[in-house]
Formats: sequence, structure tokens, C-alpha cells
Amino acid sequence: RELRATGLAHALLSAGCSSLLAIGGRDRGWHVTVVSPARSGGAERLLANVWLRDAALGTSGAGDQFVIADGTRYGHVIDPRTGWPASGVLSASGIAKSAAAADALSTAFLVGGPELAERYCATHPDVMALVTPDDGSETRLYGSVAGVSVQTASACGPSAARSRRARASGGGPPPPRLRRAAPKLREGEAPRALKNANTADRII
Repeated sequence: RELRATGLAHALLSAGCSSLLAIGGRDRGWHVTVVSPARSGGAERLLANVWLRDAALGTSGAGDQFVIADGTRYGHVIDPRTGWPASGVLSASGIAKSAAAADALSTAFLVGGPELAERYCATHPDVMALVTPDDGSETRLYGSVAGVSVQTASACGPSAARSRRARASGGGPPPPRLRRAAPKLREGEAPRALKNANTADRII
């Protein structure tokens, strides 16, 4: 709200590695790739390409935060129904008009799985879910949000996926990758938002 009050029309805000809020977004919107870290040291797995306009995306998963006890892998999100770590879902993303809703929904979908995601999106407008089961099957997409378009990895094919991950739409800088933190700045180096202060689009 405060950014919009200053007249800022287009911005993409990141709150860590798993939460994004898009303000505006030209053409199709801000292009973001959703990836999941590999389990055994291989390459990251592309889950989906997302284009956001005036919407937020939150992602939850146990790819980075987990422990292995007696040969069993346990994630950091607890299922309140059982008191044990949630299981069955590798990654879950929620897309909504507010960042708070998207973040909360991503955790709920991680715990509740595809069944909860499908049921919730069917009865709530302007909500989307991306759920990737832990059994190796493809990412599932539910719901719709005005100003948002999604293309799962299976829909775009491997070559197109690599191309879209390489750079953002319109030949700009690489799209944000939700599991990676922003790179550290060298001494005396200005943040990208300041370097490109003469442009309308800013990544904050």
C-alpha cells in the first residue's frame, strides 16, 4: 500500500526464499520459476513457470529443511492431525491476491496434499495451488487467479523450460528462483534496484 502510494506501478517484492508479491507487471506479468532442490545432489527440478500480476506466491516444501532419523527423512512442517511431520508432498505453492494468504495456503496444501488443494480451490475464488507429490508424479494445478498464468514443467517440455529459466521474459535479468536467497553484494556494489533506479520495474 505504501509503495503504491508513492506512485510505484511495477515491482516484485521478495520476503526470503519462498514468498513473492507482485505489484503490477507489464504484458503477461512478472515471470517466476518454481523449482525444487534435488534429493541426491542432482540438478534442481523445475516445477512450473508462473507469471504474476498484482498477486502473491508462497511456496512450502521440505527439500532444504529436514532431518534423517533411523533412515527416515522428516521435513520441518508438522501435520497437526497426527503430530508428525507432513508427508506425501514434495512442494506446495499457494497463489492469492495477498501475500499472507498465499503463504498460509502453501503450508496448508503441503500438509493436506492434492485433495485439500483441489477442494479448497473449487470453493474459493482467486486462489491457485501447485502441488507436487513426493512419489515422482507431475505437479498438479488447481484453481485460478485473475492476472496469473501458470505453465507446469510437463506442459512446457524440457527445452522450453531450460530457456525460460535462463532469463526473464523480455530479455531482462534471470527470474527469481524461490529457493535461492538474493546474492551477497560485494563491497561498494549497489543493489539492483538502485542500479536500475531510472527504470519503472524494480526488484526489491
